[in-house]
Amino acid sequence: MSTTMSLAKDLGQQTWVERRSAAPIFLGGNESLMERLTDYLTFLRDGCDIKTAPSWLQEPEVADRCFRQVGSLSLVERRADGVVVLTPLGAEWLGNPDPGDLMRILHHDLILIGEMLAMLTGKGLTPDEILVRANNEFLIGWEGKDQVRRRLAWMRATGVAAEGAFFRHTITDYGRQVLDSLDLETAASIGPIVDAVQSLRAAPPLIQELVNRTAADQSSRRRVLSYIPKDPVGAVLRIVSAAAKDVPLDRLEANIAAELGISASSAASAVSTIRLLGLLEYTGKEIVAATPIGLEWAETGDALNLVRIMHSAVQGVGEALNHADQLTTSGDVHRALWPAVEGEAPVHLNRTARIMRLLELAGALTEVSWGKFIISPLGRQLAAELPMQEADTSDLIANSPALEAQIPDPWLKLTEELLSSSRDSQHPTRFEKAIADAFGKLGVEARHVGGAGNTDVLLTITAGLIGSDRAIVDAKSSAGGLVSVNAVSMEVLADHQAKHDARLAAVIGPEFEGRLHGWAERNGVTLITATQLTDIVLAHRTTPFTPIQIAALLSDGPEALEDIITAEQRRLRLMELIMDVLQKETTRTDGEALSARDLFLAIRDVDGVNTDKDEITGILRFLTNPMLRILEEKAGGYMLIERRDTSGLRLHSLASAVTGV
Repeated sequence: MSTTMSLAKDLGQQTWVERRSAAPIFLGGNESLMERLTDYLTFLRDGCDIKTAPSWLQEPEVADRCFRQVGSLSLVERRADGVVVLTPLGAEWLGNPDPGDLMRILHHDLILIGEMLAMLTGKGLTPDEILVRANNEFLIGWEGKDQVRRRLAWMRATGVAAEGAFFRHTITDYGRQVLDSLDLETAASIGPIVDAVQSLRAAPPLIQELVNRTAADQSSRRRVLSYIPKDPVGAVLRIVSAAAKDVPLDRLEANIAAELGISASSAASAVSTIRLLGLLEYTGKEIVAATPIGLEWAETGDALNLVRIMHSAVQGVGEALNHADQLTTSGDVHRALWPAVEGEAPVHLNRTARIMRLLELAGALTEVSWGKFIISPLGRQLAAELPMQEADTSDLIANSPALEAQIPDPWLKLTEELLSSSRDSQHPTRFEKAIADAFGKLGVEARHVGGAGNTDVLLTITAGLIGSDRAIVDAKSSAGGLVSVNAVSMEVLADHQAKHDARLAAVIGPEFEGRLHGWAERNGVTLITATQLTDIVLAHRTTPFTPIQIAALLSDGPEALEDIITAEQRRLRLMELIMDVLQKETTRTDGEALSARDLFLAIRDVDGVNTDKDEITGILRFLTNPMLRILEEKAGGYMLIERRDTSGLRLHSLASAVTGV
């Protein structure tokens, strides 16, 4: 075999994070990889002519499956019109299909190709031994040997490695020549990603004073943060800059909604969050302006200082760094921070995920591979600087013992099955059925279909007399916890939509490879993780979603429901506060009926409420409805007319009448 290797000279070198994790594989056995690859590339070169294709490629679904495998390599690409073609590099390699060139292409496109080949010098290694070294030295995070075996199969097919007794693989002489031509990464050379030493920048005076006050007294740190925009640094900077001088609150919220392309309720929540962080303050009736510390931060718009500010206001920000010593995900960190919700869906997982992204922007975390983080040296310095405390879970909805006792077993069993089956790739039907059951809980007609040529789950969303909508759902379980771009076929999803006359399409899996997000968005497909679906199912217990809102979930993604959940939980909290104030007034010997204005003045400064007199008036009128009879109105004032538990019994009987149970 030639070792000249004319290709790959101009490929350049991708960073470790830019390379893909999943190595391609073909049906028909590992020993025919080179033959199958050249067959498929020839098929593309010749215009996908079924008549001249090898027999194994004459089924359309097989060709599509091949692209899902080879699409991660720079040999092929999908044009804007959806047609799969050879890249110039693919055409050049096919003209002279040299095994060494192929290894260089694989090494350029995938992690741990040349690096694994280098492990096979000396007496060689077994797949188990390679897996241990891959995880320990390169922080790969692979749970099984599948990706190791795939790489070894390509190495055998190209002749750079040979398999001996007891599955031990060693490099060949040809492999040594190929290895000499590769630029390898090592634990040390990945250093710029993980181990680079940076100096922690000092905080500006006001922000440092805030950190010092937090160190002296952490009692004011809130348990949760109501809303964090997708781009936390950019969004906060826009809001604080827009309020550099006094501005009416409603005008600020409207401008931010337009600038960030978010709903009015999201803009209101974002502005409220930033006020609670101490970056905005009221300067008059419904007038706000940036605080001195807000203006100080806005001078640089620095992510690191935003972390310091946020940590001083909210639990679980800097504390997240304490759980990132080893390669981890935002879900793992969240469950470590809030241990009482382990085994259930973390209620505030998306907030933790955005905090992790902010920590990454600040340089405190490093994303080693998609969705997997580890603390950086700068992060260690920051963790040493920030005053830490154990997160208080007592106020989390999912942690309430009273609520937990009320959750019917089927809800808990369903959420556990969703999370467990999402990683059971050996039994994909489990995950498909769990997804169907989950949407059934959400009030949607969900039919498990499955089988070759069919969608996995068909949803029919009916909203009274308004009409109905349809969605197809593709279930993608993955033992490794990550659905790769090659595992999802947009063409197949489009076919399923046409077959079932479905407007909407979604893919549900444990987590998704980074590149898949953009691809799905361009094709109008929504990606939902198993954890997100579990969150939504559990949230449906206390903040039930309408069919139209479920349709929004499938068209716009889980974030479409975040605002709804936040707003509903805020309204429930507001109602609870109103009832608390009225109950306290009832117990006073000089108690009197309270007006909407009285109640507004009593609760307007409570964290996270962000209400006004009109909203309070609406709640009071609801509670005085004759069917409820919870409050009584007298001369513009309101009072409780019975014990709250008695009112609760009446509401329970009304619920029974509605549900027929």
